[in-house]
Amino acid sequence: MLNKSDKIIITCPLIFTNDKKLGLLESGGILIGNGQILDIGPFDNMKLSHPEAAIENLGTGLITPGLVNLHHHLYSSFARGWAAPGEPPRNFAQILERIWWRLDKALGRDDIYYSAIVGLCESVQSGVTAVVDHHASQFTVKDSLELIAEAFKSVGLRGSICFELSDREGTRILDIALKESVNALSKWPVGIKGERVSAMVGLHASLTLSDNSLRKIAEATKLYNAGHHFHLAEDEVDQKESLAQYGIRATERFAKFGLLNERSLAVHGVNLEKPEIELLRDYKVNLAI
Repeated sequence: MLNKSDKIIITCPLIFTNDKKLGLLESGGILIGNGQILDIGPFDNMKLSHPEAAIENLGTGLITPGLVNLHHHLYSSFARGWAAPGEPPRNFAQILERIWWRLDKALGRDDIYYSAIVGLCESVQSGVTAVVDHHASQFTVKDSLELIAEAFKSVGLRGSICFELSDREGTRILDIALKESVNALSKWPVGIKGERVSAMVGLHASLTLSDNSLRKIAEATKLYNAGHHFHLAEDEVDQKESLAQYGIRATERFAKFGLLNERSLAVHGVNLEKPEIELLRDYKVNLAI
């Protein structure tokens, strides 16, 4: 059995490197040691350069870099196949109220941790090595992100974590969740060497956040220069509510409070108009559809 410090060359018929110079390697090799990829190149060259390395020939298949899941709800891992009691939802708002919000209010500490473990293990099995998670557990807020960070560490993945800020359970819960978010930004800032996770500011959507709440979130987190991870125009109701209550579209609301930057991640965006897409582009916001 190999030790972690031992070197091994993994080879297979095709290796997609995502590198402009190396491109797609036929009969390539990947040198691994101390838990890191040390070198990539033609297998024959690798074997000559590192005669001490063990060799594992996969025989068939394609090796690619690890995939990145830009938007996950790890807390929903155990909800697959769940038929919520009561009348089935008939529209987007009812899906939120009768399924997802109902679920996240029922989560306890063990549910949060093991949902993350299961979701991250399934990610590894699917070739995903980095996960951007958007967490919600409105009645179990304190230290919930610590539990998720521990799950990332246990499974060995990299990723980003945040707590979903929303007005839906009132000001008291929002304030507790905002404190959890600020603590996470302080504990897991972007770019710390050796840290597997970093924190973002999570927001549910324009639909469930008032102007006062967006202002409060912006003021509490501005010192951290953090990115904001939020659902944007996932359904027409997000835009309709924004126009009816504030006279502007959802993207414009986030821009108004300084929540758009190059580290921010808008998700879905299936009901955006061209000016909103241009606004996201101007602020260099990442959009995951």
